Amino acid sequence: MKRKFNIHKVLLINKNVKDSGLLEQAFLTISSSFVIIKTRDTKKGIGVLNSEKIDAVLIEYDLVNSAPDFIRDIQKGNLYIPVIAIIEKGKELQAAEAIKKGAYDYLLKGTGYVESLSRVLERIQGASELNNDKEDHLEQQSMLFMKIYNSRNWLQNIIDSITDYIFVIDQNYKILRTNKAFANLFGSEPADIIMRPYYELFGLSEPHEWCVLGENRDPVSPHSVERTLNNTYYLISYYPIFYDEHEAVVYIMKDITETRRLKDQVYHLDKLSSLGTLTSGVAHEINNPLT
Repeated sequence: MKRKFNIHKVLLINKNVKDSGLLEQAFLTISSSFVIIKTRDTKKGIGVLNSEKIDAVLIEYDLVNSAPDFIRDIQKGNLYIPVIAIIEKGKELQAAEAIKKGAYDYLLKGTGYVESLSRVLERIQGASELNNDKEDHLEQQSMLFMKIYNSRNWLQNIIDSITDYIFVIDQNYKILRTNKAFANLFGSEPADIIMRPYYELFGLSEPHEWCVLGENRDPVSPHSVERTLNNTYYLISYYPIFYDEHEAVVYIMKDITETRRLKDQVYHLDKLSSLGTLTSGVAHEINNPLT
């Protein structure tokens, strides 16, 4: 049976000791009843979760990003424990990434933790009070969450099965999403290249000329171009989208090297055929001159 949520004991996973101290102080300022357990890595965090009755987890985003199985391990244990990602100011897009990985909410880093932490705890407590009314309601929520989680994985598996190279970049040319084919093109996994400027993967210091995101931020329309990259012909198609209320562009790179080779063969064969027809006509005129 899953445990009912009650904010009392909090697990804080943060590599920054000073930041952990500020967060602990903020918790105790809000209420002296909080019990804070601190650790600096996810492996020890899993050990604490297995031995303690933890009601909420706060974890630094970099640790979520480097250990994507952490939240999944909590879910596998059938524990209704809200995970709060700690995000640096100016990197709010990471909050959306963390939530998509399973985090319940996020908290921005800063010295004024008390006010923002209070709001996060209120949201958690509000959800907690609703869930405490009926245990079966918690079960339904968990089942729905797992359906969404499985559905998201299913969609990602479909995208990963596509052999064309797919990646999504933001207005700073940083990769937001990608499929395995694109990441494997550079000997990496998708998680290794998220939030990296895409052009660095090609060994460049600036974007390609076909990249439609410019300094003027002009509106982008769906379009396709053919380009040669590393001796391979690609049909590069791009489509504008909104990603978490931010403008982004989806790129699809299709290897058309073989198609180009076949088209060139057909073109040369047509030329040879035309030349043969012309030669045949000239020979006929020579053998049968007009009188």
